[in-house]
Amino acid sequence: AAVAAERPAAATVPEAVAGLPTALGALREDQERLLEAVSSLREALTVDPGVGPALEALREEAADLAASRARLAGALAAQEERRAEGEQDIRQGLEAVRDLRKTVVLDLQPVLAGLDHTEVKMARVCEQLMTKLEVQHLEVISLMQNLCGAGFGAKRKAVPPAPDFRPWPAGRKV
Repeated sequence: AAVAAERPAAATVPEAVAGLPTALGALREDQERLLEAVSSLREALTVDPGVGPALEALREEAADLAASRARLAGALAAQEERRAEGEQDIRQGLEAVRDLRKTVVLDLQPVLAGLDHTEVKMARVCEQLMTKLEVQHLEVISLMQNLCGAGFGAKRKAVPPAPDFRPWPAGRKV
């Protein structure tokens, strides 16, 4: 009990687990020293009968140390088991994430192909609409020129060409 009080308490469980083998080694050394002390006291007891109470106290301390050693060994085994379970859980989680990533990539391929196809179709439709609007625009300009020229008789004033509102140069396909 006195030996355990001298050692500082670990701040976290991993530190405590890391320190368990060292603590067990120290307890073994303490136990061996106590057993040596007990055997030397037995020899001395034959010479001095007043050593009996001290010998009994040492026996109790040795029993306490043995019990502490057994508790620490049990705690170390339990912590090792929890660590192994945690590692297994992490491995299973990583495997699940890898499987999910593969599934998502496979599921998204048809969607992405469909989006590409839709984009091509939309570009064609927009091109057709722009062509139709351009033709209609030219027809309106031509009609306006004819109306303006026919309504005032003799001389027709030259009408400047209509501005080109197309977002791309003429003849270019989208």
